[in-house]
Amino acid sequence: MLIKVPGIEVGPFHYSVISDAESDRELGDRQLYGDCSHMLRRIRVASDTSREQFTCTFLHEAIEAINNVWCNDKMEHALITNVAYGLAQMCRGLGIEFYADQSPHYL
Repeated sequence: MLIKVPGIEVGPFHYSVISDAESDRELGDRQLYGDCSHMLRRIRVASDTSREQFTCTFLHEAIEAINNVWCNDKMEHALITNVAYGLAQMCRGLGIEFYADQSPHYL
């Protein structure tokens, strides 16, 4: 099952999920698959990755948002990565993958 994620709700906040060519360039320059801006309430995921990598990165960045809003940034980055990979493996086993709208109106 392929699930479109134009955004997610984390606590009282809406985080947009962006995956487009501009983000690909900026993330590529920083050698990242994705990032999460708490100030902008934005998650970006490189669109030029495999579905597996997209799902892992989306889950990682969503957990970054959850960590910021609900955990006061107390989770260490390595733990966030491990939990994201575990969730991605579980989702893959259930046949679940994520994607974001590629159109620029999400900027």
